[in-house]
Amino acid sequence: MAASPTCLGDLEERFLTCSFCLDLLEEPKLLPCLHRYCRRCLHKIIANKKGTFHCPLCNEECSVPPGGADVFKTDFFVRSVLECLQLENSYKHDNVKPCHGCKQTTAVRGYCFKCRNFLCQQCYQFHLYNDIVEEHRPHLLDLKTADVRCLTLKKLTFLAEDPRCNEHVKHLAEMCCETCDNLPICVACIYGRHEGHVTHEVETLAASELSTFKDRLYELPNRVEKVRRDLAVNVNEQLQKARAEHKKPSRRLKATQPESGVNWRNKGKKSSRRTSKTVPR
Repeated sequence: MAASPTCLGDLEERFLTCSFCLDLLEEPKLLPCLHRYCRRCLHKIIANKKGTFHCPLCNEECSVPPGGADVFKTDFFVRSVLECLQLENSYKHDNVKPCHGCKQTTAVRGYCFKCRNFLCQQCYQFHLYNDIVEEHRPHLLDLKTADVRCLTLKKLTFLAEDPRCNEHVKHLAEMCCETCDNLPICVACIYGRHEGHVTHEVETLAASELSTFKDRLYELPNRVEKVRRDLAVNVNEQLQKARAEHKKPSRRLKATQPESGVNWRNKGKKSSRRTSKTVPR
């Protein structure tokens, strides 16, 4: 029997928590070790660090990019997941919000991942049937249906918008700049700020990243086993030290017992001799 699709609500605690602030991720940034941190938390982590820093979770050494925390890759997929969870929670408690289209505060009907905002009934219908915003249709979510409550990772993949250029936010990221730690950029950036840098197409880099993720995933069981062995050795060493420390006082006590016993016997003999001399015959 095939496994049921994963609902996004199941990921909240174990997948979407920042290990630095212990809260839900905000603007998640991805380190080379594949651990994620909030953008503001990453600023704190690398503050006053020169050249390199260590991941607080796995202690792997990472290089500090010239542009600081903002240069690290944004995890667009996780950001979309967080966005879905947040809009689901907000809609549960209050469905009256400002509409992105007409700017009126009214009951909302849908959410557009391209506009990244809520839509009222009228503006939602406009998105559905007007060719002016035809490119928005694949990114619409109907809040009146069960999609919000049972949104799966597969469904989210179709809804989420493609990554945007880090500098020109209105342009799609068609390239990644390897010189700037695979920063997502558009074609215009190649002839501007990133001229002369090593760049790759998004599809090519995605295939390479997928291969890297698979390799790291296959290495994970070996890493877990190594950590278990190291922990077992460490526990055994600490146990041996504790036993040795526990035996030291008992050894000292045993070392003093024979000497004290001899002293008491000698004192007893001397006392009996004195008594025998003082007793009249």
